[in-house]
Order: sequence, then structure tokens, then C-alpha cells
Amino acid sequence: MATTVTLPAAVKEHAYALAKRDGVSMTNIIERVLCAAFGMPVPSYCLPKPNSGQRELPLAKAS
Repeated sequence: MATTVTLPAAVKEHAYALAKRDGVSMTNIIERVLCAAFGMPVPSYCLPKPNSGQRELPLAKAS
């Protein structure tokens, strides 16, 4: 069910940073936090994507 929420700017910035780090949408971050807060299982699509935090090597150092 789609729900609109209003977030304080600081909360939105943290949610956006977490979403970017984990490779998921802000909607997924909000769902993940709410599920955890209510003691409900977190859907797998809300979890960090594999290698989402992995950084690329500079071309000069790649083998």
C-alpha cells in the first residue's frame, strides 16, 4: 500500500545516504526501518544489495 510521509530534512538526508550506500530506494529504507521497529521480518528487497558498498579500483591499479 502506498503511503506518503513527511520527513524532517535531517532524517531524509540520513535515509538517502543509507539508500545510496545499500543500493536500494528510500522507500525500501523506510520500510526496512519500520519493519525492524515493529518486530516484523524485513523483506529481502529492502536489504542491502550485494556489492553495493564495493568501490571500483582505479584503472591504473586494475589487473
